[in-house]
Amino acid sequence: MKKRVQLWKRPTYDGSRYTFYLLYTDEQGRRRQKALGHADARKAERQRQAFERELRMGHSASNIQRLNEFLEDSLRRTGKQIRESTQRDYRMVMQDFIGEVGNMDYRSVEYRHGEFYVQKCLDRGNTRDTVAKKVRTLKRFFNLALERGQIDENPLRFLKQPRRVRKKIRTLSSDESHRLIKAARDWPDRTGLRWDMLVILALTTGMRKSELLNLVWSDIDFDKQTVLVTSKADTGSTWRWEIKDADERLLPLTDGVLALLTEYQATRPEGCPYVFLPGATYENIQKKRRKGQWTLTNTRLDIAGSFSRRFKELVKRAAFQKDATFHDLRRTALSDWLQSGMSILDVMRLAGHASIDTTQKFYLEISEDMVNRARASKALQIDENLLQICCKSNPAKNTGDLVPCNPPSNKNLEMGRGGFEPPTHGFSVRCSTN
Repeated sequence: MKKRVQLWKRPTYDGSRYTFYLLYTDEQGRRRQKALGHADARKAERQRQAFERELRMGHSASNIQRLNEFLEDSLRRTGKQIRESTQRDYRMVMQDFIGEVGNMDYRSVEYRHGEFYVQKCLDRGNTRDTVAKKVRTLKRFFNLALERGQIDENPLRFLKQPRRVRKKIRTLSSDESHRLIKAARDWPDRTGLRWDMLVILALTTGMRKSELLNLVWSDIDFDKQTVLVTSKADTGSTWRWEIKDADERLLPLTDGVLALLTEYQATRPEGCPYVFLPGATYENIQKKRRKGQWTLTNTRLDIAGSFSRRFKELVKRAAFQKDATFHDLRRTALSDWLQSGMSILDVMRLAGHASIDTTQKFYLEISEDMVNRARASKALQIDENLLQICCKSNPAKNTGDLVPCNPPSNKNLEMGRGGFEPPTHGFSVRCSTN
């Protein structure tokens, strides 16, 4: 346990001698010092320990704050400095944590409580990804208390996330993109949502679902061929909405996309400033706003009902061999930008990520083209003499023996991409029947 009272060996003003002081923090969080008036180190340490016990006893008797009270106090202090969704995550995870470890004083939380909670989450069937997110949330929450001076150290600082197998990033091939757009064009959605335009803009700009659904016509500059991703103010015709992670950003639009947007704009209902919201949906949201039933969280979660289910139906109509989510369109756009020669820093800025780690970890797919080039490059690095030795003719005697395969010709080696696939070990298995 970290000491709450520290010893300070302070010299006198004339420098002829020194004396010990006790340094501590009072109940109001202010730093205090108490002179002991002597220079006896052993006596000073005994006094420090006694004063430490006195502080802890008085603190535990009069200033206990349970974890549920600590949670409410922390959220009150943070207020609107964080998103509503983040506040909801903090509350949900902390309440789950309290349910497992008990409603103890927040200063009594130790590393072992964190380990116990992680194991309990795994035992009850939480996925490792879910548990990892809970660990990150808990650590951030206690870091806030550390920054405020409420605790001396974060007890969960070294709490580890469960090991996870990194999933392959799902991006759409060119054929899948075309089939999805065609399926969206031929599918009249019952709500009036234009899925074809939504898919095209997602694939060409890499915008998030929430960014697209909260896009207004004034964000699009037809002359400069750009679209601005920016927060929205609470006005008579628009509702408050905030960007995730980063500041506003400007994205390019192609001639073809602008032509489609111009044609599409002519079909939109009068009085609706939003690009993709159907007129009936916009009117319904306005009614909720007038009744005080629309919050910032709704703009992210409830702006288009059953969105994921309807997109899943669209994917089914496009006859994909493997499933896809709407967010895969964003991953596809970002991966295409990188493969076209853009730097990862530029991709990060266009994506609106606060950290380049996010761009690298979650969005950039290794394409088949890269794999083929890497395979050819590896083959070219193998010494030709070594290939000749490994593949030297030596007939096998018995059935099932390894038979040397013929070495690849220089012509095949020079073919590069896709023209040559080197054998794994330079051998194949001879099969025969007796």
